[in-house]
Amino acid sequence: MKNLKFLFLAATMLVAKGAYAQEIEDNQEIIVVEEIEDNGERHPIHINPFWDNWFVGAGIGSSTFYGNHCKGTNLGERTAPVFNLHAGKWFTPNVGLRMNFYWYKPKSFDTNANNPLVVEDLGNGLYKTEWTMTSLTAEAMLNMSNLICGYKKDRLYNFIGYVGGGWIRNCTRKHPNDVVMSAGILNRFNINDSWGLNLELRASIFPEKMSYAAGGGNWDQDMLTSLMVGASYRFKYSGWNTCNVSTSEINALNAKINDMRAKNAELENALAEKPKVETVEVVKVNTYVPDMCVFFEINKYDIRGEEKVNLQMYAENIKKAKDKKFSVIGYADKYTGNDRINTPLSKNRAQQVYDMLVNEFGVDKNQLVIDHKGGVDNMFYDIPKLSRVTIIRMIE
Repeated sequence: MKNLKFLFLAATMLVAKGAYAQEIEDNQEIIVVEEIEDNGERHPIHINPFWDNWFVGAGIGSSTFYGNHCKGTNLGERTAPVFNLHAGKWFTPNVGLRMNFYWYKPKSFDTNANNPLVVEDLGNGLYKTEWTMTSLTAEAMLNMSNLICGYKKDRLYNFIGYVGGGWIRNCTRKHPNDVVMSAGILNRFNINDSWGLNLELRASIFPEKMSYAAGGGNWDQDMLTSLMVGASYRFKYSGWNTCNVSTSEINALNAKINDMRAKNAELENALAEKPKVETVEVVKVNTYVPDMCVFFEINKYDIRGEEKVNLQMYAENIKKAKDKKFSVIGYADKYTGNDRINTPLSKNRAQQVYDMLVNEFGVDKNQLVIDHKGGVDNMFYDIPKLSRVTIIRMIE
């Protein structure tokens, strides 16, 4: 039985570790799970800050005791009330953790008249026992509805399985305590964004010493099954933000941008190959260099390889316009993160571009003016991801 305890708790720790691995710092821009929309296309979902998706709840119901001396006894005589308080957090739409406090008042039977929990002699060598127990457990939860059908915030019914373990204590006599293992099914019916009704079926397994009825059978563990109804309250914010732009749309836009850059390069080469015409009078022509955008990945400020190539070409244009100054302004997407995250993120993006122009491509630093704007509204095509950018612009 000790091996069974070990395997049960190890499985719980692995599930919990999987949930903890997806925990993120406040307002960090990370995409780890997916949602299935009505058209069948999968879209990324942003994992929310640590303090989102917390909940508390309570439940009440009945529990039935099972032990070695219960064979042939009336089921109703072994049924007693149970009360529960719990608090927890959903780390993703599929995986969560909760802490539980349970109060039990089990009823059972024993063949030992010296059992300190005996409350009545039933005759024929059988004695009725009653006592009070409490337990504190940690349980890993898996939302099967979201796992199978995809996350949907306004889903009425969620089917949730859980497994866990903790400590249980006899509060009536000498107070023995030991490990308890738990598993069950939670049926949650959502009333609104905050409140939900719960119907829970639970099983708890613990050593026989809790009932002082050791011996007399092949199974050295007792079990309580519980059926409870209750309610839970979810704190704001509860839910996950969906990115409305699919990967295919982003790739299509990147392809168009790269095509435009290639055509610009062809025009520059064609102009460079034109024969030079000698002129008697030198006419000063105002130089104009178009804007340049350097895009960044989510929550990052390092410059990707393809952007470095374009930036090197643009640096040559800046060096040709020696009498012009250029602004280097960093931006971030305000829809993912807050000012505490986005302000230094946009500053670092501008600094990276500035440093590469000066240190790697030889641009005169006196031609550059660096600035940052933090998180901003959508600037291109109403797509938030395109606001994660540094823009280089000639100052008129």
